[in-house]
Amino acid sequence: MKTTFLSFLLLLAFSNVRADDYLLKGNIGKYPVVFDLFMSGNQIEGTYFYTSSCIDIVLKGERTDNGVVLYASHYNGNTEDTTETWRVTENANKSWTGKWIGKKGKVYDVVLAPLDIKTIITPYDRLPVARELKTSSEYNYIRLAHLPVVKDTATVKNGKYILRYYHLKNAAIDMFEVVGGLDKQIATKVNDLLLNKFLENAWNYCGCTGSDTPDYQYTIDNVFLSDNVLSVNIAVEFYCNQAAHPEGGNDPVTIDLKTGRQLVLEDILSLATGPVPSEQSENWGSYREGVYGPKLLALMKKLYPKQLATSNECDYSVVEPWEVAQFYVTENGLYLSPSFPHAAVSCRNPDWSYISFEELKKHKNPKKPITLP
Repeated sequence: MKTTFLSFLLLLAFSNVRADDYLLKGNIGKYPVVFDLFMSGNQIEGTYFYTSSCIDIVLKGERTDNGVVLYASHYNGNTEDTTETWRVTENANKSWTGKWIGKKGKVYDVVLAPLDIKTIITPYDRLPVARELKTSSEYNYIRLAHLPVVKDTATVKNGKYILRYYHLKNAAIDMFEVVGGLDKQIATKVNDLLLNKFLENAWNYCGCTGSDTPDYQYTIDNVFLSDNVLSVNIAVEFYCNQAAHPEGGNDPVTIDLKTGRQLVLEDILSLATGPVPSEQSENWGSYREGVYGPKLLALMKKLYPKQLATSNECDYSVVEPWEVAQFYVTENGLYLSPSFPHAAVSCRNPDWSYISFEELKKHKNPKKPITLP
């Protein structure tokens, strides 16, 4: 699970100095907030969010003789524009009090108190994203408890299935749940996998700082539904936290509708004999590098000799891009997105790398009764 970019920066900056970490909750005026503050000597950095929106605001400042002064800034082009100022003091009872001062001079009282993670229970504690954040980033775990998720009332018919969408309030981050056409127990498993994917992107969006609104482009660009398989791909592009370059890629999930289990590529495209190690095992990398990757490359060379014959900045003729290729099922067959580093990001989503349903029939996994058109 990804940690916040701010936490990564602080780890680098204070690797040789113990930093005090304050996890706080309270109010700016009448508006509830959650606050994460890091101190090392007189250097202070932090983030906070209003529980009504959950979008991070980054603070930087210092300890002075009169307390703590913090500033929130946004970048307007190449110019850093201070948008708010905090003047707060830590009290003997561990509370923090002071003033929030807006860019135009508006002033609100600030009252903050320590927040105990043990008092927080999210609606999503059953999901992997919540379990991982609870141990790796308490601040982001707390954010999950406050995410403003809105369920849309309209339903969409997709073959025999009925879908209902939901979205992050005031943001183009959405997902759907299957509300008709599946056994109830299977539907619960399917919808939890989709919800987990949505929550990962929602908290990433909320932590994407550097401008007034997160620069996080999110699109569900593929939904494939059959009697056996649901396959969804989310295309994501983001430019966060004043990173050197924008980043992005595919974020797919493919699910067996008979079991509610998430599928791996080998379940649909069987190329190697013998046991397949778990993705979580230490043998997974060597298996993909030495066994499955070379066989997938050989298949792609057979299907697309022209595209894999030339070597240029997008070299598809070597095994590395295919070892951890992402996949999802489309109306045109199985789509594979080879993996490339950021310097070759334009190579990641070729428009030709489909494996037809006819070809897939030649490579069915005998242990997985997955039927495609």
